[in-house]
Amino acid sequence: MADIVHQPREEAGQRIDAPAWNDTTIELCGIGFRYADDTPAVLEDVSVRIASGECVAITGPSGCGKTTLVKLILGLLKPSAGQVKIGGRPLADAALAHYRAIVGTVMQDDLLFTGSVSENISFFDPEPDQAQIERCARIAGVHQEVEQMPLGYASLLSEAGTGLSGGQRQRVLLARALYRSPRILVLDEATSHLDVMNEHRVNRAIQAMQVTRIIVAHRRETVGMAARVITLERGRVVSDQPIAAWQRLQERSAAAD
Repeated sequence: MADIVHQPREEAGQRIDAPAWNDTTIELCGIGFRYADDTPAVLEDVSVRIASGECVAITGPSGCGKTTLVKLILGLLKPSAGQVKIGGRPLADAALAHYRAIVGTVMQDDLLFTGSVSENISFFDPEPDQAQIERCARIAGVHQEVEQMPLGYASLLSEAGTGLSGGQRQRVLLARALYRSPRILVLDEATSHLDVMNEHRVNRAIQAMQVTRIIVAHRRETVGMAARVITLERGRVVSDQPIAAWQRLQERSAAAD
């Protein structure tokens, strides 16, 4: 979210109107990415299709390109090779403000803002919907804890999230991502600080959503809510398989150890 807020104004050119985003199928077509011509490739020849409404996990070792791939899907980075398509149309031709209005994200380095819990969840919406704020907090599993704060949803938070645990901060950020009823939800290690019980509760809620979901995760519990698992290594897709096949592979690997 912080990356999106600080993006420069998009360039003019051909733009896709908002109604085109009814189909949220995501296609990565021969994607390559490097930060400069003289630097190593971060991603190479990545081709993936994520159907509208599908829940897909992206996993792999640290530094394999997962977060870079997510930023390409969000339009925060432009590919060095290939193209990203949303609903069959190139993302490069899109009005990114319209596109991002239908995308909810929680990135690893996202921050809260100085303001109330309600303001943080509604992202300082000039006409906040308190019922929607609380509904999203319930889905994110943080409503009861907010209600127990001295001022409830009017309680003030700092950018650092002082007074909140890492898990509470992540759940407030998740509620923020859900506030605009996104059609695409992108979570990059968004539940890494949650305890087992809260993670299970949040994962079940996300699994039940009828939106396109991309989950970057290491934890087996989190990956397990996806229907499909894409594994990256050294910037390349090394496997793309149904969750049952991925789980069997993990069990065999654990048994071998």
